[in-house]
Amino acid sequence: MELVERLRRASRPARRPRQAPGAGGGAANPPLAALLVLAAPWLGAGPRVESGGTDERADALASVLAEAGDAEQLARGLDALGQEALPDLLGLLEGTGPHLRPWQRVVVQGTVARVPRARLLSELSARADPRSSAAARRTALEVLGAVALPEDFDLLVALAAPSEADVPAPPGVRRAFERALARTMARDGRALRRARELYEAAPASLLLPVIRAVGATGTEAGLLALGDLLDALPEADGLVLCEMARLGARLPHPLDESLLAAVRGHLAWSDVDLHHAVLASGALEDYEAIPLLIELLQRDDPALGERAGTALAAIRGVSARLEPHEWQRWYESELAWWADERGRHEAALRAGDPALAAEAMRSFALHRLRRHELARRLAFGLAREEPELVALCCGALAQLGSPTVAGELEACLEHQDERVRAAARAALGAIGGSPPER
Repeated sequence: MELVERLRRASRPARRPRQAPGAGGGAANPPLAALLVLAAPWLGAGPRVESGGTDERADALASVLAEAGDAEQLARGLDALGQEALPDLLGLLEGTGPHLRPWQRVVVQGTVARVPRARLLSELSARADPRSSAAARRTALEVLGAVALPEDFDLLVALAAPSEADVPAPPGVRRAFERALARTMARDGRALRRARELYEAAPASLLLPVIRAVGATGTEAGLLALGDLLDALPEADGLVLCEMARLGARLPHPLDESLLAAVRGHLAWSDVDLHHAVLASGALEDYEAIPLLIELLQRDDPALGERAGTALAAIRGVSARLEPHEWQRWYESELAWWADERGRHEAALRAGDPALAAEAMRSFALHRLRRHELARRLAFGLAREEPELVALCCGALAQLGSPTVAGELEACLEHQDERVRAAARAALGAIGGSPPER
């Protein structure tokens, strides 16, 4: 009550000192009489306004926006308006009030996000109505994305869903839905585990945003969730495969075998999504898919053959344009080396005399089948006592180009021999690492 009385006294015109322009180094306080009406429910004082309340709120909000000179002042002023101002704040974000500067929009969004969850969800749910404007639904999705939990997936869909089954949601609404869902999945690990449930329940116009939101996590968990979407809705499998290719190409390899097998199945029996499955197999570096890809090179389909060749080159880890019989010969020679020579070279690498160890390192560097596994085996050579062999091993790892051994190469940057340190820096650069400055 003392605070309220102080505010009332401060709001009387006779008591407000006139301030010269620019004096005091800051903006004036918002009209406190208007703020009192709005703050009353929070302060526990004063009667609740039954008529004209909306106008009072609008006037107070406009004053706060006009007179707050920085983000801190604006945040304090908006908080003083209380929960009753939530509809007006959402209206601002929707563009129905004064134009917001970028920094003001950020502060308003933060204020809305601090509203108690139950109150906020209640207000946002009112916008999940076909009669709500696209701007209202888009804003509700943007706000909900900051606080949503997996339990709010139904509300996300309701806000984004088209008003009629055969009318897609507006592009801006779909994009807001995708961003909100991506933020939820990045913030709460449970959301990815419910991705398939959401995917199967979503209207057709929201399938692509769901797929992209899962991929936007940028993680192997996200890739596994995409793999779980395969075959749930066969008509959208091509979209899922494309997103798997995009995400898989950016993740460290090798990847989970269950993912590779799921994509490989589409190479074997799905003509509809064959082109997408080919690209995904290459991006995921599925060595078991090589025979199927070589077979696809021979089909009477130039575009498919081009994609199969690109996928094979990605799996091999080098740019190469070979004829089908050349790819077949390479594959058979790689299999023979693994079966007949790899074990002997690996033993020499670990404990053989220097000449045999050097031969083994050079041999490892020439083979690309399962190059990530080869790199991990070859990295045992970094433990040799001979500096020249350790430097040679770094060079061989650079040729394989697998980032799986970045940690071992980084340890070599502390080696006492400058030749080893230089070779390790070069190898890290070749595999996409970030060698420190000399």
